[in-house]
Amino acid sequence: MKKPSVFEYLDIVTFLRDDFAYRKSVAPNFSYEAWASELGFQSRSYVRMILLGKKKISDNFAEYYIKACRMNSKEAEYFLILLKYSQTGRLEERQVYGEKLMQILRSVSQREIINPSAEFYSRTLYSRLLTLLGFKDIQTSVSSLSEILVVDPMEVQKALELLEQLGLAAANEHQGVRVWQTALGKYTVPSQIGSADLMKYHEGSLMEAIQAFPQSKENRYYKSLLVPLSPEEVDQLKQLVETFCSEQLTRFQSSYLAQRRLFQVNLNYYAVSQPLADTIVESDVSLSEEKCRNFRQLS
Repeated sequence: MKKPSVFEYLDIVTFLRDDFAYRKSVAPNFSYEAWASELGFQSRSYVRMILLGKKKISDNFAEYYIKACRMNSKEAEYFLILLKYSQTGRLEERQVYGEKLMQILRSVSQREIINPSAEFYSRTLYSRLLTLLGFKDIQTSVSSLSEILVVDPMEVQKALELLEQLGLAAANEHQGVRVWQTALGKYTVPSQIGSADLMKYHEGSLMEAIQAFPQSKENRYYKSLLVPLSPEEVDQLKQLVETFCSEQLTRFQSSYLAQRRLFQVNLNYYAVSQPLADTIVESDVSLSEEKCRNFRQLS
């Protein structure tokens, strides 16, 4: 079991539980009593109740924990904000703390920014293969990757060769099998608003989303909203979507595919109406006032 990193968590109790489990895996005699003593608390029940989610974490606990774990400044800052994010009951505060967490994560992120050629965006297969090559527990031969993605082996082979040409992947022999690997870990591509190449990628992804409708409900989900938004509210919505995406990448990131499946998640919004002209609004108001006067006269 690897030592948990606080940057991989969006719930402080889950982090503390995993940290306790890690400490116990390293030292089987490690106990609530030992941990409480280490943190300067006389009662082991307080620490146990925190891990059970039945006690709120105090500022003193947070201070002692940071010192005991010898957290650096970024880890300590993230831990303290995560504490507030996890324990607040107010949605507005949670959004503020959530954005602060995302800012810290972006500053310490190890996601490498790649800027591949136009051909990379032409098919969703390329990004999916590149993502699969980053997992540590799967065989990355053409046949294995073909089986995982349910794609013809010849298409997978050609796609891997393109990734190799772009310097994003390379092949080597492992126990007599030709496997592929990438030096990239987590990666991202620039959001080039208006990019024709990026539009091809989203077009292909959305078409696949339509074709996925016959899948079982456990493997696909669709949600649609219609909301009135001012230009300022559109900016706010964009920020909320960016924060949401960052949160999910943090919550579900893993180096192991294990029993998981790769899911494509698409988020989009677009205007479906024109803004009302000021003259129309004023006309409606005047008409409404005229109706009120007529109603008063009739009554």
